[in-house]
Amino acid sequence: MDITHYGRPINDTGGASFPQGRERQWDQDLYFMMLLNLSGKPGEAPSHSTAASTTGRFGLGFKSVHIVSQNPLVVSGFLAFSIAGGLLPSEQPVPDDPDLLPVEGYRATRVRLPLRGDLDSTDLERKLFQRFMYARTLLPVFARQLREVVVEGGPFPGIARFKEEIITGAPGWAVATETTELPNHERWRIVRFRPPEAKGSTVALMFGLKDGVPAPFPSDLPFLWNVTPTSEGWGCGYAINGPFKLDPGRTHVSLDSEETLAVVNMLGKALGAGLVELHDALETSAGTLAHDLPTTDRLPSFLASLWTVLISGIDSPDDLRQKLLLRLHGPGQGLSVWMSARSVVPSELPAPFPERLPPLKPGTRIEVAVGGLDHPDICKAFADIDEVASLLKRRCVVSCQVAQRLRPLLPGTIPPIQPSDVLSELADAWDHFLSAERLHSLRPFADDAVWRLLTASGQGSGWASQLVALAADGSRVSLRSLLLPRELLLPDERSDIEDELLRAAFAPDSRILDKSYIEAPEDLTVFQRLRARHEIDAATMAAWYPDIPPQRRKAALRYLLHGSLQHEILERLVSLGTRPIWLAEYDEVREMLEDMDEEEWRCRRLLAALFPSQFEDRTGQEPQSPLPHSTRRTFFERMQAWWDNEETRRKVIGIYEARVWPAWLRQTPIADGLRSDSSDHWLALLVLGACQSLGRAQDGHHRTFLERAYDDGWWMVFKTPDDKAAWMDVLRTWQEHAVENLSYSRWMSLFPAIYQLSRYLEKYRRLLRTAGRRPAELYRVSCLLAPRVDEALTGAGQQFDAPPAPLNMGLHWVLRELVRLGVLEGDHLLPDCWVPSEQLLRFLRPLGLHVLDNDASNSEKAKAVFDFLASELKTKTPHLHRAFDIPFRHIDGDPHLKRQLGLED
Repeated sequence: MDITHYGRPINDTGGASFPQGRERQWDQDLYFMMLLNLSGKPGEAPSHSTAASTTGRFGLGFKSVHIVSQNPLVVSGFLAFSIAGGLLPSEQPVPDDPDLLPVEGYRATRVRLPLRGDLDSTDLERKLFQRFMYARTLLPVFARQLREVVVEGGPFPGIARFKEEIITGAPGWAVATETTELPNHERWRIVRFRPPEAKGSTVALMFGLKDGVPAPFPSDLPFLWNVTPTSEGWGCGYAINGPFKLDPGRTHVSLDSEETLAVVNMLGKALGAGLVELHDALETSAGTLAHDLPTTDRLPSFLASLWTVLISGIDSPDDLRQKLLLRLHGPGQGLSVWMSARSVVPSELPAPFPERLPPLKPGTRIEVAVGGLDHPDICKAFADIDEVASLLKRRCVVSCQVAQRLRPLLPGTIPPIQPSDVLSELADAWDHFLSAERLHSLRPFADDAVWRLLTASGQGSGWASQLVALAADGSRVSLRSLLLPRELLLPDERSDIEDELLRAAFAPDSRILDKSYIEAPEDLTVFQRLRARHEIDAATMAAWYPDIPPQRRKAALRYLLHGSLQHEILERLVSLGTRPIWLAEYDEVREMLEDMDEEEWRCRRLLAALFPSQFEDRTGQEPQSPLPHSTRRTFFERMQAWWDNEETRRKVIGIYEARVWPAWLRQTPIADGLRSDSSDHWLALLVLGACQSLGRAQDGHHRTFLERAYDDGWWMVFKTPDDKAAWMDVLRTWQEHAVENLSYSRWMSLFPAIYQLSRYLEKYRRLLRTAGRRPAELYRVSCLLAPRVDEALTGAGQQFDAPPAPLNMGLHWVLRELVRLGVLEGDHLLPDCWVPSEQLLRFLRPLGLHVLDNDASNSEKAKAVFDFLASELKTKTPHLHRAFDIPFRHIDGDPHLKRQLGLED
């Protein structure tokens, strides 16, 4: 391998015309080349460079040739020699070689390196040329006189040159007139800055253009150069050059040396003014500059990309590196000067955020987008809401990546801003009044993906909690105190609002949303989401009954027939002393019901509740006798065929889970949450199990209680049993906000049980996890969550020690859910997965289930159901595709399906 250059030959002092050559010991070049302990590089002093400065004499750099060659040969001017033993020069005749002819009067110096024979030549060549590829690219950029490097042959042949063109109006800036290739990294165009006041110096900064846009160089390109590359490859994406203080091996820079820092200081000070001048020159001349410099339309993205390249690495965790980079770009230097004088910092956020921040003057408040504010879906939704977009355009908000890079350059902190902060400001600007037009403007929030993002990370919709809207009577009322308009037609897919519309049908105008609000399906969705939940409970509705006008009394009766809180309201209306006058007369109520075209059994049940004396002669009737055998057989055959259909199971289970499990727990599959030991899912499982002990309550009621706890922030308290003060605050808050009406009073009676379940959650979870692995002979459901009386756990240790879980029948519900979702397995668990609710027992008795003694335990009832269905379904392990009692409960609530399956209504 030959390396040839046309600079000063070895030992050439410059002759009599240049006496300084001997003073600089140029006549002893060869002597210094042979010394193994010398690496001096006298030359320019930091920030005091002159044209007469020298790159220095040979040091350890030349000795490195022996790594690849055992017998280097050198021809330089009139001198030729080989090197013996890496130490002694042996004079050789000057060869008559055409390659050594002078070029434009300059004599050649050639170092010939016969490659070592004990190494693989192909691999050695590849490594040599790969190490040299960056040096050959940037040597012409940083050196004073070297302008072209030619590599002929080898694995990476090519020519690197830097033919510059000065950028008009930007002193010190030059752009290469042609691109250069970085092997394996395509072609780049180099832009260089050399401080105009440092004439003759090698101090410079350079970056690259790729397809006309500033782009970071490969991460392994060295950042610090002293004409030649050092080993300081920081991955900054650009490079700086200067007479930095080097270690003896000339590979690493002494980063904390005053000499090094003085060079960086000088470059940083000049760079600040230089970047401003470059910015102005590009703006002035945009569209007229050649060599990939930007046109007018590309200028903003060009400048933002340049900022991104130059700020890379400023957030380095290495103190010495960051200290050096702050000398380059900190206050009064480099990027800091540019950012404070011109609008250049990119926000890296989609619309409606501005692409760039304004000049960062002292006192400018910058915020970082968090909590999904930088998500494209959120940004698009905010951009579509004019008032939100206007708020954001007045703020200086950046992405997390930009904030991380900016922090080292700015005083103080960069506070976060999340979507809820923006929406809280919007609510303040509205004075918390939600007009119909404003609701319509929020239609982008009807998108499920957008709303999930808005309510993620615990943000919730608290910003909307104080919003008020117009009621039908024109008054301004809190959203949670308003029901949907009476005129609203129930969409087929919105069965979730059916009960609310039943309430609205007889509510006073002061509790009904003005009809102008709901003009599109999106308005309904957004209103419900902003309201979170309404507070129209049983006590509130019962208070309406005395003053209901005649035209709405049938609607009030209809709620007592179909409403989810019909029993709670009836409790308050049964007493004749407090009952409204229009409900006091049996015949009047019966006539109204007859005019309503309702199912007879529902009407009779309501009349019996209001006027029990009218039905005293019927109370002594014997229980209904079992259905005929043929009817029972037909039902079970049809039911099995119906339930074996996969689409039927998917639909029914979907309805069941939506009715039972809160929406925020269904954002990920319930089974996944339980398998991953999510504390939210396990605590909810046990609390829902405890709720099964509440009489006359439906699954939907338990779900709404958990949703209330989540919306009001109680759930976070329920998960932290050690914070006793917070628990008492929840109880106090519930009581203070419901002085006249203790809503969810039956559920709040479970407060001690919830505390116990939370405190021993991990232990109960471990006990349940082991249920499937227990041998059948060691399994007893009554001891499963009572480890202190479980003989199988004697001596098991503290990890299983806990008081009996307060679940009662709810334990069967918990086991059913764990087996249904595939979290637990084991045939010995199947009998206890049948939840022996009164609804199930009442449904199965006419089908042949033996009437159990009321004193029987829940486990005995569950086993009776299991044995009965094993006989009827002709299987040893009846579980109905692990759905257990769920299909029977679904059938019981659907009269049409009951008739379809052979049961008379």
